Amino acid sequence: KYIEEKGKDGDGLEEALLPPVGIPSDSSGSEASISDSPAAPSPFRWLLHPSFLPTALLYMSTRLSINITNVYVVFYLRDTLNLPPTSLAVAPLVMYLVSFAASSLPLSALSRAACYLGGLAFVLSACATALLLSDYHPAYTVYLTAALFGVGDTLVMVGGVGAVNDLVGDETDGAAFVYGCMSFTDKLSSGLVVLAVQAGRERVCGGESQEDDAAEEATDACGTFVRQIMVWLPVACGAVAVVALAWIRCKRRGGKR
Repeated sequence: KYIEEKGKDGDGLEEALLPPVGIPSDSSGSEASISDSPAAPSPFRWLLHPSFLPTALLYMSTRLSINITNVYVVFYLRDTLNLPPTSLAVAPLVMYLVSFAASSLPLSALSRAACYLGGLAFVLSACATALLLSDYHPAYTVYLTAALFGVGDTLVMVGGVGAVNDLVGDETDGAAFVYGCMSFTDKLSSGLVVLAVQAGRERVCGGESQEDDAAEEATDACGTFVRQIMVWLPVACGAVAVVALAWIRCKRRGGKR
């Protein structure tokens, strides 16, 4: 009926069917103009956050240690320990299964630092075992080392991601930028380190067209080189992570004062 009454004249029909556009309301809760709304804060402000750099350093070192371990574990088993092809598949499988099982542990009761340092202890134990292993050790010692790496990698990853979550907190408007920066540092550092390690490995291991004596020496040198990578790169990443943890704690204590 309202439309019929308004439709008696042409302008009234448009007024009935079309919503009012650009007409301010007379009520006290008048609609604010879009141009008057406050501008969203720039996500680049996170770069000036006091804890951004140490958190990025912690996450980068964590991911670098895990990536190096996962990439070179097969080379370590093949070139250093001279294990059969079956072990080349079983040892990484043990690492991944133990890592998956460790992710279900009740870690919420631990602080970020306690979780990370506990995982770092497992990683360092695995590195010490990898330094001492040789091809005459029984197979279960190799799988034990893989299990230690699996547990340690999970715990340090939980601690690293938890540190990023603590950095973001309730300011979810910039969470995408923060996580993107962390992922960028991870990919960039891992790519550069793997390129450098591969260049050194090719120089040490040599080519396949070598004489028997030279090839044997190159094989021994190659196994030693891969062992050093599997041991000392995670140790170096752990040292950087400890410095980053101490840096984050100092920044938080300074912010509470």
